[in-house]
Amino acid sequence: MFATHRPGTKADAKPPYFRPVPLDGLVPPVKMLEFDMGQPATWANLPPAESLSGAVVTFPLSSGPHEFWDSYLSAIPNVLCYSTTSVYQVERPGERVDEGTAIRETPRSLAEAYCQERGATLLTISGIFGERRSPRGICTCLSTYTTSGGALNGNKNVNMVHVDDIVAASRAVLQKPQPHARINVAGHHFLLSELIAHCKHPAVPAGPDTDLSSKCVCSDHLLTAIMPPDFSFVPPMEPVEVAARTA
Repeated sequence: MFATHRPGTKADAKPPYFRPVPLDGLVPPVKMLEFDMGQPATWANLPPAESLSGAVVTFPLSSGPHEFWDSYLSAIPNVLCYSTTSVYQVERPGERVDEGTAIRETPRSLAEAYCQERGATLLTISGIFGERRSPRGICTCLSTYTTSGGALNGNKNVNMVHVDDIVAASRAVLQKPQPHARINVAGHHFLLSELIAHCKHPAVPAGPDTDLSSKCVCSDHLLTAIMPPDFSFVPPMEPVEVAARTA
């Protein structure tokens, strides 16, 4: 197995939320490689595409994947590309969206469409959270959002998915390929006021929702057609021992 990082990346220089998971001691071992899609000179660091059964592209594709797809990814049987729920065209705040909802035309969505048309699977991921006491804990995510100037309206709809659920969905699609598909991996949705109360954050106004980033993203296709019957998303506002869950 292989994982990549950009040349010169120093993990400890990143904010805690964005630091990579330690890979030491994993079985099978994971080898780290320097790679940047925007730097063709680094492509030679990757293993031969023909030796891989699958690849997961976690970085945004907005920089233009055409040459990299044609010269490398096209030779890999199963390619997953992570997308974001922000690609959906929302006409009204709080709208329910699924994989059939229109996509906004942006550099990222156009790049994703190029790969999807050629067989890639797009996993559309919502806000990400992790274990409660980690830098990705749900209340830490809220603090980051509020301090970065996020819109504080208690009626805003929020979608959050646990990191382990993203891994489980990725593994399921690698084992059961879904070429050309877009699949939502969006976890639970709830009102910002519920999260505010859960984290004991000072109350925020709850006026009319006018934020077009406010939406309810549906993951029914993933749950009914791809994941095992006993799978369920980790609830973001309840203590859960993820280690006891089965992928």
